[in-house]
Amino acid sequence: MQKAALLRKMGRDDEALAVYQAASDLAQQTYYADKTKRFAFNHASRIHKYMADIYAERGDWQKYLECSEFSKDWIWQNRENRNLWGQGLPPTTSYYLIRVGIGLNKLGKTEAATADVDEGIKQYNQSLGLHDITAGDIIWAGDLLYPASDFYVETSQISKAVAIWDNYIALVNPFVTRNPEDTSSLGYLSYALERKGDVLAIYQKERETFAQTNSSSLRAALASYQESLLRRQRILQLDPTNQAHLQAEKTVELKISRLTERLK
Repeated sequence: MQKAALLRKMGRDDEALAVYQAASDLAQQTYYADKTKRFAFNHASRIHKYMADIYAERGDWQKYLECSEFSKDWIWQNRENRNLWGQGLPPTTSYYLIRVGIGLNKLGKTEAATADVDEGIKQYNQSLGLHDITAGDIIWAGDLLYPASDFYVETSQISKAVAIWDNYIALVNPFVTRNPEDTSSLGYLSYALERKGDVLAIYQKERETFAQTNSSSLRAALASYQESLLRRQRILQLDPTNQAHLQAEKTVELKISRLTERLK
């Protein structure tokens, strides 16, 4: 896998795909030979994710979909193997369901895509209710939530995208409450509030403009940006020289300025 990653950095994607495929074949053979080998099971699905990422960059959404469907089906077909369970729970297909939905949408199958993304978010939310929330749930959630949110915005399902960030904000808030000087938790909260504002305003990053035309949605977006800025400013009180947070503060300040001008 490291060889494939290096080939990608060198722009030799066809060779990287061949290495990834060979690695996936080996992972599957290893798992079938000994179904206690969780690392081999995980590699098979993860490698197909890396392959799908290459196809997405190429705009080959059919191949992206096929790779994502492999990962989803691989997990589903083996989820009853208790050697793969973590915290007493079977692996879920939520992450790859969302990627399948993205692929379907790119191929013009928006109704089927929405059903898969909806199911992926449903599975994710259900899984959170089955264990105590840890820092890992906060840190890794973005891998699933960001593309799901983008999908809903792209398909004009704004309320679903807003719900994603409302739920994530509710997930992070207890960590901030317990430790109000933890800049990491404050950072996740600030970013989630900014993302909620982006969704409400339908912020277009490439143009740095807002596509939303509904005034009440724009005002709600402004309020979310302002809440984000308050958290970012609190972080900078605690860590005044952090360049990443200084830049993030400037970014949300610019959005607030432009949106305020838009609402005049």
